[in-house]
Amino acid sequence: MYKALGKQRIIYRSRIASYVKAGLIDQAIQVFDEMSQSDCRMFSVDYNRFLGVLIKNRRFELSEYYYDSMNPRGFSLNSFTYSRFISGLCEVKNFELIFRLFDDMDRLGIVPDIWAFNIYMNLLCGVNLVDEALKVLRLMREEGREPDVVSYTIIISGLFRVKRHDEAVQMWKIMIKEGINPDSKACRALVLGLCDIGKVDLAYELTVGDMRGKVRFSVVIYNVLIHGFCRIGRIDKALAIKKFMRRNGCEPDFDNSQCVVELLL
Repeated sequence: MYKALGKQRIIYRSRIASYVKAGLIDQAIQVFDEMSQSDCRMFSVDYNRFLGVLIKNRRFELSEYYYDSMNPRGFSLNSFTYSRFISGLCEVKNFELIFRLFDDMDRLGIVPDIWAFNIYMNLLCGVNLVDEALKVLRLMREEGREPDVVSYTIIISGLFRVKRHDEAVQMWKIMIKEGINPDSKACRALVLGLCDIGKVDLAYELTVGDMRGKVRFSVVIYNVLIHGFCRIGRIDKALAIKKFMRRNGCEPDFDNSQCVVELLL
């Protein structure tokens, strides 16, 4: 009997996989329901695979339904599926369910991966909940997930977004102190934020000044710095950056060339 049920489980799994491969998600759902109502024994892996399919196909309401139905039966998701679930819910800004998933994970001793943490922080910063994002950053460390350059870039951008400029600069310095090398996107976030409030010298010092030879700067970074120095009448500095960027294989665009020309006239 047990051997027959084991064979039946394999058949169910095969049918579900075939429907998923063909993109027939509704049919896969029907087979999963049939499997869960049969005498065939199910495992947590079945729910992890199935919820993974629903999440990938953005069927979040159904994902929540099956998640709620699996817990009373003693099944649980693994870290990978929880992380994908949280990441998907961030797309639709379902804060209520995200909070519940984090609570469940904490209770079960499961930690999301850094990708899920970053996507969640990005969502929080996008709706100006920067203090909540900072709490998530602290939680990452407490849970043994060390923030990466993406984590810090998200927080720095978020702080600039809500006009907390000094904290953004402090976060940049913390990132450097912890041995995390900024990339071009991190430098762009810092330069845009500082130049927006007229702190062009500081933007230059912390990026081109300190990171020269360590980061390949994008044209956008050079352009923002050139425009920033042009706005405050520092034509000498703007011209120096143009020369520097050319030496590093970047050509200034028409707008910043025009900016310098206008100041020279």
